Amino acid sequence: MRCLGFLIVFGLICSPLTETRAEALSFEQRRALFNYDKSDPLEIITKASFQEGAVKISDVIFSGKKNKPVSAFIVEPQQNGLHSAVIFVHWGFGTRTQFLEEATRLAKQGTVSALLSVPFLGSRKHFIRSVTNIQRITDILLTRHDIDPSRMAYVGHSWGATLGAILSGLETRFRTMVLMAGTPQFSRKAPGGDMEDIDGVAFLNQASRGNYLLQFAEADQFVSTQEAELFVHSLNAPKQVRWYPGGHGLEQQAATDDRLAWLSSQLAKP
Repeated sequence: MRCLGFLIVFGLICSPLTETRAEALSFEQRRALFNYDKSDPLEIITKASFQEGAVKISDVIFSGKKNKPVSAFIVEPQQNGLHSAVIFVHWGFGTRTQFLEEATRLAKQGTVSALLSVPFLGSRKHFIRSVTNIQRITDILLTRHDIDPSRMAYVGHSWGATLGAILSGLETRFRTMVLMAGTPQFSRKAPGGDMEDIDGVAFLNQASRGNYLLQFAEADQFVSTQEAELFVHSLNAPKQVRWYPGGHGLEQQAATDDRLAWLSSQLAKP
Protein backbone atom coordinates (compact mmCIF):
# COMPACT_ATOMS: atom_id res chain seq x y z
CA MET A 1 0.00 0.00 0.00
CA ARG A 2 1.62 3.26 -1.14
CA CYS A 3 0.58 5.28 1.93
CA LEU A 4 2.30 2.81 4.30
CA GLY A 5 5.05 5.40 4.72
CA PHE A 6 2.63 7.79 6.40
CA LEU A 7 1.41 4.95 8.61
CA ILE A 8 4.94 4.26 9.78
CA VAL A 9 6.42 7.76 9.86
CA PHE A 10 3.44 9.88 10.82
CA GLY A 11 1.52 7.29 12.81
CA LEU A 12 -1.54 7.95 10.66
CA ILE A 13 -4.09 5.82 8.84
CA CYS A 14 -5.11 5.70 5.21
CA SER A 15 -8.45 5.49 3.46
CA PRO A 16 -9.52 5.57 -0.19
CA LEU A 17 -9.75 8.84 -2.12
CA THR A 18 -13.54 9.25 -2.18
CA GLU A 19 -16.09 12.02 -1.86
CA THR A 20 -16.75 13.41 1.62
CA ARG A 21 -19.48 15.21 3.47
CA ALA A 22 -17.23 18.29 3.57
CA GLU A 23 -18.02 18.84 -0.11
CA ALA A 24 -21.30 20.38 1.04
CA LEU A 25 -19.40 23.36 2.45
CA SER A 26 -19.04 26.40 0.25
CA PHE A 27 -15.56 27.68 -0.51
CA GLU A 28 -16.29 30.89 1.41
CA GLN A 29 -17.09 28.83 4.48
CA ARG A 30 -13.78 27.01 4.11
CA ARG A 31 -11.91 30.27 3.55
CA ALA A 32 -13.45 31.78 6.69
CA LEU A 33 -11.80 29.06 8.79
CA PHE A 34 -8.47 30.76 8.09
CA ASN A 35 -9.45 34.33 8.95
CA TYR A 36 -7.02 36.04 11.29
CA ASP A 37 -6.74 39.43 12.96
CA LYS A 38 -4.72 41.57 10.58
CA SER A 39 -4.57 44.34 13.17
CA ASP A 40 -2.26 42.32 15.43
CA PRO A 41 1.18 43.97 15.64
CA LEU A 42 3.69 42.80 13.04
CA GLU A 43 6.76 42.34 15.18
CA ILE A 44 10.08 40.82 14.19
CA ILE A 45 13.13 40.55 16.46
CA THR A 46 16.64 39.71 15.24
CA LYS A 47 18.45 37.36 17.61
CA ALA A 48 21.67 37.14 15.60
CA SER A 49 22.98 37.78 12.10
CA PHE A 50 26.10 37.05 10.10
CA GLN A 51 27.54 37.65 6.67
CA GLU A 52 28.32 35.02 4.07
CA GLY A 53 30.02 36.97 1.35
CA ALA A 54 27.50 39.42 -0.07
CA VAL A 55 24.62 37.67 1.73
CA LYS A 56 23.23 38.46 5.17
CA ILE A 57 21.57 35.66 7.19
CA SER A 58 19.53 36.65 10.24
CA ASP A 59 18.05 34.39 12.92
CA VAL A 60 14.74 36.03 13.83
CA ILE A 61 11.55 35.58 15.78
CA PHE A 62 8.33 37.06 14.44
CA SER A 63 4.82 37.36 15.80
CA GLY A 64 2.64 34.59 14.42
CA LYS A 65 -1.02 33.79 15.01
CA LYS A 66 -2.26 35.49 18.20
CA ASN A 67 1.23 36.98 18.57
CA LYS A 68 2.86 33.65 19.41
CA PRO A 69 6.56 33.63 18.46
CA VAL A 70 7.75 31.80 15.33
CA SER A 71 11.41 31.24 14.42
CA ALA A 72 12.74 31.96 10.95
CA PHE A 73 15.82 32.81 8.97
CA ILE A 74 15.85 35.91 6.79
CA VAL A 75 18.36 35.57 3.97
CA GLU A 76 18.96 38.72 1.95
CA PRO A 77 21.33 40.45 -0.44
CA GLN A 78 23.40 43.37 0.78
CA GLN A 79 22.92 45.50 -2.31
CA ASN A 80 20.30 48.23 -2.41
CA GLY A 81 17.27 48.04 -4.64
CA LEU A 82 13.80 46.56 -4.90
CA HIS A 83 13.98 42.83 -4.29
CA SER A 84 11.81 39.83 -5.00
CA ALA A 85 10.89 37.63 -2.02
CA VAL A 86 10.40 33.91 -1.39
CA ILE A 87 8.89 32.12 1.60
CA PHE A 88 10.18 28.57 2.16
CA VAL A 89 8.53 25.88 4.32
CA HIS A 90 10.29 22.58 4.97
CA TRP A 91 8.97 19.03 5.01
CA GLY A 92 7.26 17.64 8.13
CA PHE A 93 10.29 16.34 9.97
CA GLY A 94 12.67 18.88 8.48
CA THR A 95 13.78 22.23 9.82
CA ARG A 96 14.09 25.78 8.52
CA THR A 97 17.65 24.96 7.40
CA GLN A 98 16.34 22.72 4.58
CA PHE A 99 16.31 25.47 1.95
CA LEU A 100 19.13 27.60 3.37
CA GLU A 101 21.54 26.85 0.53
CA GLU A 102 18.88 27.64 -2.10
CA ALA A 103 17.94 30.87 -0.33
CA THR A 104 21.61 31.89 -0.26
CA ARG A 105 21.91 31.28 -4.01
CA LEU A 106 18.79 33.35 -4.62
CA ALA A 107 20.08 36.17 -2.41
CA LYS A 108 23.10 36.48 -4.68
CA GLN A 109 20.60 37.18 -7.47
CA GLY A 110 18.76 39.84 -5.45
CA THR A 111 16.02 37.88 -3.64
CA VAL A 112 15.03 38.12 0.03
CA SER A 113 13.93 34.80 1.55
CA ALA A 114 12.14 33.87 4.77
CA LEU A 115 12.65 30.29 5.95
CA LEU A 116 10.08 29.43 8.58
CA SER A 117 10.17 26.88 11.36
CA VAL A 118 6.83 25.08 10.97
CA PRO A 119 6.98 21.75 12.83
CA PHE A 120 4.58 19.06 11.62
CA LEU A 121 1.55 18.19 13.72
CA GLY A 122 -1.45 16.51 12.15
CA SER A 123 -4.19 18.39 13.97
CA ARG A 124 -6.78 20.75 12.54
CA LYS A 125 -5.78 23.57 14.91
CA HIS A 126 -2.12 23.26 13.97
CA PHE A 127 -2.90 23.27 10.23
CA ILE A 128 -4.83 26.52 10.59
CA ARG A 129 -2.20 28.12 12.83
CA SER A 130 0.59 27.13 10.42
CA VAL A 131 -1.19 28.65 7.41
CA THR A 132 -1.76 31.86 9.36
CA ASN A 133 1.91 32.02 10.39
CA ILE A 134 2.90 31.88 6.71
CA GLN A 135 0.48 34.70 5.98
CA ARG A 136 1.88 36.69 8.91
CA ILE A 137 5.45 36.52 7.61
CA THR A 138 4.09 37.59 4.22
CA ASP A 139 2.49 40.59 5.95
CA ILE A 140 5.80 41.39 7.63
CA LEU A 141 7.86 41.16 4.44
CA LEU A 142 5.46 43.53 2.73
CA THR A 143 6.13 46.20 5.36
CA ARG A 144 9.69 46.42 4.02
CA HIS A 145 10.34 49.17 1.50
CA ASP A 146 12.86 47.03 -0.39
CA ILE A 147 10.39 44.24 -1.27
CA ASP A 148 8.54 44.34 -4.58
CA PRO A 149 4.99 43.13 -3.76
CA SER A 150 4.47 42.02 -7.35
CA ARG A 151 7.40 39.57 -7.15
CA MET A 152 6.69 37.22 -4.25
CA ALA A 153 6.78 33.42 -4.23
CA TYR A 154 6.13 30.46 -1.99
CA VAL A 155 8.04 27.15 -1.91
CA GLY A 156 6.94 24.16 0.16
CA HIS A 157 8.02 20.54 0.38
CA SER A 158 5.71 17.74 1.58
CA TRP A 159 4.12 19.28 4.71
CA GLY A 160 5.07 22.68 3.31
CA ALA A 161 3.39 21.82 -0.01
CA THR A 162 0.29 20.49 1.76
CA LEU A 163 -0.01 23.87 3.49
CA GLY A 164 0.77 25.51 0.15
CA ALA A 165 -2.24 23.78 -1.40
CA ILE A 166 -4.45 25.61 1.10
CA LEU A 167 -2.61 28.89 0.52
CA SER A 168 -3.17 28.60 -3.23
CA GLY A 169 -6.85 29.34 -2.69
CA LEU A 170 -6.39 31.90 0.09
CA GLU A 171 -3.54 34.08 -1.13
CA THR A 172 -3.34 36.41 -4.11
CA ARG A 173 0.04 37.86 -3.14
CA PHE A 174 2.25 35.14 -4.59
CA ARG A 175 3.20 35.47 -8.24
CA THR A 176 4.30 31.85 -8.26
CA MET A 177 4.36 28.77 -6.04
CA VAL A 178 6.59 25.70 -6.12
CA LEU A 179 4.88 22.75 -4.42
CA MET A 180 6.95 19.61 -3.93
CA ALA A 181 5.40 16.21 -3.14
CA GLY A 182 2.29 17.63 -1.50
CA THR A 183 -0.71 15.70 -0.17
CA PRO A 184 -4.08 16.83 -1.58
CA GLN A 185 -6.37 15.11 0.95
CA PHE A 186 -4.67 14.95 4.32
CA SER A 187 -7.95 13.90 5.93
CA ARG A 188 -7.43 10.46 4.33
CA LYS A 189 -4.32 10.02 6.44
CA ALA A 190 -5.52 11.60 9.67
CA PRO A 191 -7.78 10.01 12.28
CA GLY A 192 -10.55 12.00 13.94
CA GLY A 193 -12.64 13.09 10.96
CA ASP A 194 -12.21 16.84 11.53
CA MET A 195 -9.84 17.64 8.64
CA GLU A 196 -12.06 17.21 5.58
CA ASP A 197 -13.13 20.85 5.29
CA ILE A 198 -9.51 22.04 5.12
CA ASP A 199 -8.28 19.47 2.58
CA GLY A 200 -6.13 21.07 -0.09
CA VAL A 201 -8.20 19.84 -3.04
CA ALA A 202 -10.91 22.46 -2.57
CA PHE A 203 -8.36 25.28 -2.27
CA LEU A 204 -6.31 24.14 -5.26
CA ASN A 205 -9.49 24.33 -7.31
CA GLN A 206 -9.84 28.00 -6.31
CA ALA A 207 -6.25 29.06 -7.01
CA SER A 208 -6.62 32.63 -8.16
CA ARG A 209 -3.21 33.87 -9.19
CA GLY A 210 0.13 32.90 -10.59
CA ASN A 211 1.97 30.06 -12.26
CA TYR A 212 2.80 26.85 -10.42
CA LEU A 213 5.65 24.35 -10.56
CA LEU A 214 4.65 20.95 -9.14
CA GLN A 215 7.46 18.52 -8.38
CA PHE A 216 6.90 14.84 -7.58
CA ALA A 217 9.04 11.74 -7.03
CA GLU A 218 8.50 8.59 -9.05
CA ALA A 219 9.24 6.30 -6.10
CA ASP A 220 7.67 8.41 -3.34
CA GLN A 221 7.06 6.28 -0.28
CA PHE A 222 4.64 8.80 1.27
CA VAL A 223 2.67 10.28 -1.65
CA SER A 224 1.14 7.76 -4.06
CA THR A 225 0.90 8.33 -7.79
CA GLN A 226 -2.86 8.57 -7.35
CA GLU A 227 -2.49 11.32 -4.75
CA ALA A 228 0.00 13.21 -6.92
CA GLU A 229 -2.33 13.04 -9.90
CA LEU A 230 -5.24 14.28 -7.76
CA PHE A 231 -3.05 17.19 -6.61
CA VAL A 232 -2.21 18.06 -10.23
CA HIS A 233 -5.75 17.81 -11.56
CA SER A 234 -7.23 19.75 -8.64
CA LEU A 235 -5.01 22.78 -9.28
CA ASN A 236 -7.05 25.15 -11.42
CA ALA A 237 -4.20 27.42 -12.53
CA PRO A 238 -1.35 27.52 -15.07
CA LYS A 239 1.15 24.83 -14.04
CA GLN A 240 4.11 22.75 -15.03
CA VAL A 241 4.48 19.24 -13.59
CA ARG A 242 7.84 17.53 -13.32
CA TRP A 243 8.66 14.04 -12.10
CA TYR A 244 12.03 12.87 -10.79
CA PRO A 245 13.50 9.44 -10.03
CA GLY A 246 13.95 8.55 -6.40
CA GLY A 247 11.98 9.08 -3.23
CA HIS A 248 10.08 11.69 -1.28
CA GLY A 249 13.10 13.88 -0.51
CA LEU A 250 13.44 15.09 -4.12
CA GLU A 251 17.14 15.47 -3.44
CA GLN A 252 18.28 15.21 -7.03
CA GLN A 253 20.32 18.14 -8.29
CA ALA A 254 17.97 18.34 -11.27
CA ALA A 255 15.03 19.07 -8.95
CA THR A 256 16.96 21.83 -7.19
CA ASP A 257 18.18 23.34 -10.45
CA ASP A 258 14.68 23.26 -11.95
CA ARG A 259 13.26 24.95 -8.85
CA LEU A 260 15.83 27.75 -8.80
CA ALA A 261 15.60 28.33 -12.54
CA TRP A 262 11.80 28.51 -12.24
CA LEU A 263 11.96 31.04 -9.40
CA SER A 264 14.55 33.17 -11.19
CA SER A 265 12.40 33.27 -14.31
CA GLN A 266 9.10 33.92 -12.55
CA LEU A 267 10.49 36.61 -10.23
CA ALA A 268 12.53 38.48 -12.82
CA LYS A 269 11.84 42.17 -13.15
CA PRO A 270 9.31 42.92 -15.91
